[in-house]
Amino acid sequence: MELWFTQAWLVASGLISLFLDPKNRKSWWAKPTLVLLIILPAGLAITFGQQRAESARQQALRAEEQHRKDQLEIATLQRQVRDVDDNVRDAVTGIKTILLGFGFTPETAAAATEEQIEISQKANTLVKTAIETSDASSKSERQRITVQYFPKDVDPVVIRNTLSSLGFTFREGTAQQRGATNAIWFGQDVPLSDVKLVALTLVRAGVDLKTIRPFRKSHPVPDRNFLIQVGTDAEFSGKTSIGVSEIANATAFTRPD
Repeated sequence: MELWFTQAWLVASGLISLFLDPKNRKSWWAKPTLVLLIILPAGLAITFGQQRAESARQQALRAEEQHRKDQLEIATLQRQVRDVDDNVRDAVTGIKTILLGFGFTPETAAAATEEQIEISQKANTLVKTAIETSDASSKSERQRITVQYFPKDVDPVVIRNTLSSLGFTFREGTAQQRGATNAIWFGQDVPLSDVKLVALTLVRAGVDLKTIRPFRKSHPVPDRNFLIQVGTDAEFSGKTSIGVSEIANATAFTRPD
């Protein structure tokens, strides 16, 4: 706008000068007037120019200050992200360590979902309580019960140590089937509470149990009366998983045959 104003002023002064004669004594004021008309727009142009320059300088300063604030904010956010990453990394490492202590393998611990972790923790609460409340008498009673396990996708050392701490006799076998461990069979003289303890120990280690049932009555084998066997049953691979509460609250585990 100031440029338009100064240009209009110069045009007006030029038009006025056409009607003034500096040689005319009566027009003695003409020359000073013309000089004033020329100087005034020039001064205004300088003033407006200085204002524009100052405005541009202030804008540059504000932009620089905003840039500095943005950089500080970015640096703060980056630091917060790093802190969060470190916390998440520590949390993940802590969870993996806990799962390894439950009997997960490094591979299954790394791939564990939030639901699997929650299930494992629930089972651990019950297993831990059983370990803490088991006295010498109950452990002695469990020694006659043998748990035969065919290791697959769990840490057999943790399973053995846990069951041994509860008093069970542990016998490790060689897996005969490729499928995931999903089944428990038990003899007729094994107490229900002990079947539950073995089942919860396995669930705590990440085993997805599909069936818990006694051995077939049609094929009685004396040495199986006090045996709990853990393995794979392909027939139940697509069945619904048995939950922690279902195991803990069961009054019996049966089979149709």
